Amino acid sequence: MRFVGFVARGFPLKEALGDRSFRSFLKVSFFFLNVVLDVVYMKKKSPLLLCLLVCMASACSLKNAATSTMSSIAWDGQPVLEQSQDPELSRKNILPMLTMLEVFAHENPTHKTTATLLAKSYGQYAFGFFEEDLLQLKKESAAYELSQERAKRFYEKGKQYGLATLSQKKSFRKALKLPLSDFEHALQSFGKKDVPLLFWTSFCWASNVNLNRDDPFAIAALPKVTAMLDRVLQLDANYYFSSALAFRAVLHASKPQLLGGNAEEAKKIFETTFKQEPYYLMHKVLYAQYYAVQIQDKALYQQILNEVVFADDQALASQVLANKLAKRRAAILLQKVDQFF
Repeated sequence: MRFVGFVARGFPLKEALGDRSFRSFLKVSFFFLNVVLDVVYMKKKSPLLLCLLVCMASACSLKNAATSTMSSIAWDGQPVLEQSQDPELSRKNILPMLTMLEVFAHENPTHKTTATLLAKSYGQYAFGFFEEDLLQLKKESAAYELSQERAKRFYEKGKQYGLATLSQKKSFRKALKLPLSDFEHALQSFGKKDVPLLFWTSFCWASNVNLNRDDPFAIAALPKVTAMLDRVLQLDANYYFSSALAFRAVLHASKPQLLGGNAEEAKKIFETTFKQEPYYLMHKVLYAQYYAVQIQDKALYQQILNEVVFADDQALASQVLANKLAKRRAAILLQKVDQFF
């Protein structure tokens, strides 16, 4: 009777259910309690409890299956966003999707598709919108610092989701804290099916390093980021409109020769991406922004960016949003010509 009194006093069920329903609830509760006690004290085997335990396990499996299915639907639905004709509308619409993916990741944290989507979405959003803001805003202004902090946070989130899922491989998880040679060896355990997650993780990681150039710990990670990208290139150099190649070219072009940069190699790689993906305009923007600036070729800078501004953003139907963002960035960079030369 103490148990009954505790339930009646501790929970407002009696008032909510009424006397008759409350008595039924207690009978059912005592029944299940007795079943559990019977099993605990080995009084008898309980098929009912076994059934309940199986159902509980099944519920977890069903939850994982549901989040897995929803993530797969989101993955297959990417063309809806990538073909958007309105960048500003996309800027607003993508954020709720990110929140939804975070919920999926919370329920099923080891799901590769979810992690890949989060790394890709956080990385692309920060690159496409926040970094565009940084080009337009006055440095050291409150708005600039806010956009920079948001970009860093988004890149860091994408990186962490990617690394957490890649770290399901024990060798990779250990190698994150080991020298570069061990890290490169661990990367060999990943195959072509891992390319999307490897690429978007390295993209977020390197982009975050780029925004934290005054942080020696961030800069120290760059060799491992480069190793991840090189593994992507070994497995599928043409992945995502040759973005891995373009990204490698940016790494070559963004550093002076004394610090390991190689402008000529960057030029060769960029020219390869232009041949392979002539209608993906962001590669040309990066060519101007990094290579032309690095070699201080003002004429080339203006020529390439003007080509992008007047290019047809519908020429690559699957990447309309990326091309529209490329044209916007090209126009902004043209206004900044005196800042870079």
